[in-house]
Amino acid sequence: MLYSVSESRLDFILDSVVGRDSPVHFSLKSWATISHPDVPRPAVLTDNLENPSVVILCGVDWMTGWTKDDDLWLKVFRDVLMGEGEFPRGFPSPGGWRGGSVSMSAVVRRPYLFLGQVPSAMTRGALEAGFIAEEDDIQIEPAAEFWYLEGEPRFSEHVKHPCRVCEGLGLFELIRAGWPYGDAEGTYIKECLLTGPSFVCEVDGEPVCASATHLSRTMGMIYTPEELRGRGYASSLAAFQVDEMLRRDGIASAHIWHSNEPSRALVKKLGFERFAGWFGWYRLFFPETQFLP
Repeated sequence: MLYSVSESRLDFILDSVVGRDSPVHFSLKSWATISHPDVPRPAVLTDNLENPSVVILCGVDWMTGWTKDDDLWLKVFRDVLMGEGEFPRGFPSPGGWRGGSVSMSAVVRRPYLFLGQVPSAMTRGALEAGFIAEEDDIQIEPAAEFWYLEGEPRFSEHVKHPCRVCEGLGLFELIRAGWPYGDAEGTYIKECLLTGPSFVCEVDGEPVCASATHLSRTMGMIYTPEELRGRGYASSLAAFQVDEMLRRDGIASAHIWHSNEPSRALVKKLGFERFAGWFGWYRLFFPETQFLP
């Protein structure tokens, strides 16, 4: 059974399961405490309110989380399939497909659960419990690496072009051109821009490179149009964003795909450390037997 966590118990649950000094703690807490009126805050669930071993952030069609023991993920996802939890309204549950508005793939009309920014053991637990991968050749490892840096801002000398912080949806079209995340409306990108901050590098007042901050406060979605690449705009903006995140939060972090050597080289150059393990993003279908038409 998975129980809802009140905001007053959030720090205790995260401290117990993740550890206060872990960069994952900051990421999950940031995600769990989103405060923008137009961006829904996720439900927070745990297996035990007094002696927790698992913490989960959950929306109507997505989930992320952490656990003390990787073997617990199998039980967690068996509970999910049985509807044994205080899930948010609209979350798929046994029998829920018949009468409910649950998130379904537009290509294959069946309900799904999106695992976002999750450790590899969480994905394995979901598959072992009976969820079905969208692709037959799903790659769990290697996947994305999690890099982080703590301390004071210190990279102003790397900013060779004018950069500034942005608020609101002004950079949506530029970022969407490079990162077509999610649904046709780009809802996830809009949510990231609304919660902010986002960043832009400009030349003669025109945007030449943009980036955003994920709901977990990790840096991402940096994009330079192809015709403007090779001029150092992305490097300037990355350094600017790192300094701004350090100024605001005392920590800057990013997920980098294992094969993205240029980005890995950049964060290493800036002094980032790699957090152990692999992280990924997967859309998994509920078993057909859970949702009879």
